[in-house]
Amino acid sequence: MRALLVAVAAASPLACTMSRSGEAKQDSLEVAQSDSARLVVARGGFAQPEAVRYDPEQDVYFVCNWGPGEPDAKDNNGYISRMSPDGQIQQPRFIAGGRAGATLHAPRGMFITGDTLWVADADAVRGFNRRTRLQSTRFGSSRSLPS
Repeated sequence: MRALLVAVAAASPLACTMSRSGEAKQDSLEVAQSDSARLVVARGGFAQPEAVRYDPEQDVYFVCNWGPGEPDAKDNNGYISRMSPDGQIQQPRFIAGGRAGATLHAPRGMFITGDTLWVADADAVRGFNRRTRLQSTRFGSSRSLPS
């Protein structure tokens, strides 16, 4: 159903820009679409960044990095950077696999509930305190998710 809605939404602007002769004409929508995908910030210091989560209470962005190596490897070298809204990396390895008891292979996404930064890793879902960075919870391959 979702794919159908996306297809209809994508086709609608095209249908509206067709003339009676069937030729597409350029209008402001086309110009806006071509200009809307532009590079805003290019930042070094990341290793295979995958996802970003904004923390409005701290006014920071968390950036998942797979780290060097293969994304499906359980190598414990993934990390999460902490970045300010102006693009400055405050802490390159705010949470890092192999440091302070944290396990993090190749983080793929994040979600915040309370003070917990939930991280979808290569083999598990891990919880870290978003302020202290300590790992608090793990659900995954060797344990089943709670019901």
